[in-house]
Amino acid sequence: MHVAVNPPEMLESSLVKKVAAIINNDFYQTRLLLSGRIPKLVAHLDSEEAVESILKKLSSLGLLAFAVDDSDLHNPLISMRVFKAHSLQFGEKQIEFLARNGSQKIFDGRDLYIILYGKMNIPILTKKTTTKMKLSVPSTVMTGGIPVWRRAEENVEHISLQTEYFIRLYGRVSLEPEIEISESSFDYAFLGTKKTPSSSENLRTLFSQLKKMFPDVIVDSKLTEGTPIIQGNELENTCKLIILCHHAESAIDR
Repeated sequence: MHVAVNPPEMLESSLVKKVAAIINNDFYQTRLLLSGRIPKLVAHLDSEEAVESILKKLSSLGLLAFAVDDSDLHNPLISMRVFKAHSLQFGEKQIEFLARNGSQKIFDGRDLYIILYGKMNIPILTKKTTTKMKLSVPSTVMTGGIPVWRRAEENVEHISLQTEYFIRLYGRVSLEPEIEISESSFDYAFLGTKKTPSSSENLRTLFSQLKKMFPDVIVDSKLTEGTPIIQGNELENTCKLIILCHHAESAIDR
C-alpha cells in the first residue's frame, strides 16, 4: 500500500522537516514531493496498520493525506471500455457523445463526479531520408586507390513531443473516466460561430460549456499547469491520484 499527500499551498521548511521524519526520507526529497499542486506518493508500506499510523501523523500537520492501494496503480492504461468521443451535441439537460465508429452515448451527468482538464506530451516519431556521400571501397580499389564516392540514402528517425490537451469525465466510483475527449481528434463543429482555428482554444471553450452545464460537479485543471507529462503509465497514475485526492477531500467534508 501507499500513502499520498496533496501538496500544501504554503510550503515551509519546518513542515518539510516534520514530514521527512514521519516518512523516513531526507529533507530535499521530501521538499520535492510536497512541491507543486499535483498529489504524490510519499511512502510505500507493507501493512494497513503502518499506513494508518502515517496518515494520522500527516493529517495532524494539516495535510490532506490518503491511502492508495497498490491494485489501483496496476494496469494503469485506460481500458477499452472508456468512451473516446469524436463529436457531441448539446441537449437541454443531456449531451449526446458520438465516437468515430458511429457509436453513441447519452450523458445526463447524474453520476458525474469530476471534470478533469489537462495536457500531456505525445511522442511523435518522424522519419526523414537524407543523402550522404560515402567512399566506395571496391571502386576505389579498382581505380588503383583514387577515391570514388557514391551517393547513399539513410533513413533517420526522430522522436519529438507534441503537447495535447484533453478532458475526462469521471463517475463517482471508477478511477477510469467514462468519457475522454482529446484535442486533436475531436470535431468542434458544434461550436458554430465560436469555433476558432485553434483546437486547444476550442477545447477550452468546451471545458467552459461543461462547467456551466454541470455547476455542482468538481472541476480540476491542475494538469494544464507546468510541464506536461508524457502519455502512458505516469499520466494515468497521476490522474488516478488526483481523483483519489478529491474522494479523500469529499470524505473529510462529509
